[in-house]
Amino acid sequence: MSAQAAAPVMEHLYPAGAQRGTTNIVTAIGKQDPWPVEVWTDDARIQFKPERDEGRFSVIIPSDAEPGPRLVRLYNAEGASTVRYFIVSDTNEAEEKEANDEFSKPQALEKLPVIINGRLEKNGDVDSFAVNLEKDQWLIASLEAYVLASTMDGMLRITDTNGLQIAYNHDGNRTLDPFLAWQAPASGTYVVQVMGFPYPANSSINFDGGTGNIYRLHLTTGPYLDYTYPTGVQRGSKAELHVHGWNLPGDGRSTKLSRETASLPPTAANVPVRLSSFNKLDIPLGSLPELTEAEPNNTTNELQVIEIPSHLSGRIQELGDVDRFAFESKKGQKWEVAVQSDKLGFPLDATLRIEDSNGKELAKNDDANSSADPALVWTAPADGKFTIVISSLLRQGGSNYIYRLSVTEAQPSFRATVAVNNFNLAPGKTNELKATVTRIHGHDGKLVFEASGLPQGVSLVAGDIPAKSGDVTLKLVAKSDVKPFSGHFSISVKDKEANITQKASNELISRGTNNGVPQGYSDLVVKEVDEFWLTVR
Repeated sequence: MSAQAAAPVMEHLYPAGAQRGTTNIVTAIGKQDPWPVEVWTDDARIQFKPERDEGRFSVIIPSDAEPGPRLVRLYNAEGASTVRYFIVSDTNEAEEKEANDEFSKPQALEKLPVIINGRLEKNGDVDSFAVNLEKDQWLIASLEAYVLASTMDGMLRITDTNGLQIAYNHDGNRTLDPFLAWQAPASGTYVVQVMGFPYPANSSINFDGGTGNIYRLHLTTGPYLDYTYPTGVQRGSKAELHVHGWNLPGDGRSTKLSRETASLPPTAANVPVRLSSFNKLDIPLGSLPELTEAEPNNTTNELQVIEIPSHLSGRIQELGDVDRFAFESKKGQKWEVAVQSDKLGFPLDATLRIEDSNGKELAKNDDANSSADPALVWTAPADGKFTIVISSLLRQGGSNYIYRLSVTEAQPSFRATVAVNNFNLAPGKTNELKATVTRIHGHDGKLVFEASGLPQGVSLVAGDIPAKSGDVTLKLVAKSDVKPFSGHFSISVKDKEANITQKASNELISRGTNNGVPQGYSDLVVKEVDEFWLTVR
């Protein structure tokens, strides 16, 4: 290794994904000198083989690889890069081809569905793609860019062959990436265009370009799943789901499905719902009863009585609709009451409150946990009957103003996060890590940190762990005779008395503002990692 050697730098992978059963050339954008470098993925069956030119890999994906995101890291004897994302699909994929800036000279797409891997290379770049549609055919166009930590704030539009804009979207329902579902008014050729502003935003008002402006454009005229009602499934039950979307069997916008859960593994957290290879839904699977709202329940004289703990799917159906659910509780019982709607991609900005049997408000919340969804941790002041009230803050409603109410016992628990996921260590030296312990619902047990996967001669030492939530200093300590090492390890925090262990994680998402301008990525295809990387030089 030369004196100039350094750890590899990887800002992005381009293309950012490929179809399973294929071999593709993928470029790691960044600096990897000396070349070649080693590659780690969280799926060892996907092979990254270095090519002769710096940064280029042949990526081999088995035909039976599970579709979904993979984490990738480059490393050498000096250290490792940050993790980035590579998406495996089971849909035909293609690469964007310049020149396709003009609506009059688009890249023709002969067959849908397809996923286009593209990049806005230079300032002012606009990528155009021509598709042929039949009258009344639905075209679904969605972009992945923000969720890949791309440096573009993407936009989608559809034009006719004369350049007249007929559909446009900037921010989708679930993420900041755009989404369009558009029905062709007549048979013919239409042009889908991708463009973007810089992210984070600056003073520029031009379309942005650069090596980090990567995206994946999904296009289909086939089945596309949007959501199900109810929104969850109880383990061991046969679920009857109303699936909503586009180009579905039946009337095209909705269909009914039955799903058995007995065959799912006991560790499964979701029920997969798939009607095509293009997209799927993962429906929450749990042990609690799954209820559905029953109207009328708007007034104190029309309460819907529910058993708790449970989950409930409901809908604010019209302007001014209010949903009321009566339940019983013993004095001192602590409940976690949460509503999810915005997080699930629905337009409802919900409010949540709890009332006593006389209609007196006992607790209220609008937004919680840095989202537009409300949540409460509430302790019953006495034995009796109480009411959960859900409504729209903006007094709006509709068939898709759906929410998922969860009422669960607020059990003491804890979690730990570590500020970074990549560490370097020299023989005989110590590296300090910052960890944060969060105690939930009054947890007060004694906690200890442990590590597994560390090489011989390296140990983890924890400082004082606060009795309440707070920061902890962790130290990786290397003996003077430790051998070189490159690999991953895990950190756990344990309540020995309760015999509960939780893996510590590093959050890949981040939130923040700079003079009011959003920074970081609050939603990514993989939001956290619980495997840490250590280089002993």
